[in-house]
Amino acid sequence: MIPMREDGRLDIEALERELDESVVIVSVTAISNVTGTVLPVREIIQKAHQYNVPVCVDASQAIRHGQMNVRELDCDFLAFSGHKTMGPAGIGVLYGKKERLDVMEPLWYGGGMVDVVGNEDTSFTTIPYRLEAGTPNYPGAIGLGQALHYLQEIGTKEIAAWEKELTDTLEQRLSERKYVHVLGGNVEKQSVISVVVDGIHPYDMASFLNKYGIAVRSGNHCAQPMLRRLGYDSVIRFSPAFYNTKEEIEVIGDRMEKIISFLKKW
Repeated sequence: MIPMREDGRLDIEALERELDESVVIVSVTAISNVTGTVLPVREIIQKAHQYNVPVCVDASQAIRHGQMNVRELDCDFLAFSGHKTMGPAGIGVLYGKKERLDVMEPLWYGGGMVDVVGNEDTSFTTIPYRLEAGTPNYPGAIGLGQALHYLQEIGTKEIAAWEKELTDTLEQRLSERKYVHVLGGNVEKQSVISVVVDGIHPYDMASFLNKYGIAVRSGNHCAQPMLRRLGYDSVIRFSPAFYNTKEEIEVIGDRMEKIISFLKKW
């Protein structure tokens, strides 16, 4: 595991010390789904490739917030989930370099993946079919395709720029509030801000925000090791999106102040 600094950035020097030919794969997220920290994916890939170590990029949090060019990154694998692109749940995308996919053995077996079946032996067809056993999720694929087309029509650069502006504004407003602590430090963030509030459980804060029509997520965000490193077991996560307005962002701080004032009375 690559060590993490207090501000949410990875310790690249520690990664360099760990890398050698014995490493099987490096898996790294492009943007933290907890702090929103933008990670130096291209630098990590370059360092891993010096030892011919493949790199898998988790682009789930990043895919909607800017362009992910697999050729420029030179990543071996890249994956993201459909619902993070405004698409349906239950489907995602896995990109892989052909030379990497060619040597991969099937994990699941089913229709559409075999070439020749005999009594004693079975041979599998070419990629990607031999890695896609059974009936594909056609409705999910169609929905995902439409979602990606929708985002492209708006413009990935335009989405990234607007969400960055909203994120920076939100971080500033929350940092000004008493009892509120923003995770991640003063580093580049994109479309995620997580906070903790002194003396108030994240679930309680999320419930009260919901009453004001402000949708957030509370919990560990499937990242318990990271939260333990930061000293928390649960946080509140805000995820500004391209459809949000500056006015909606501005009101969050005021609403939180009212909730804190009310709960602190008890």
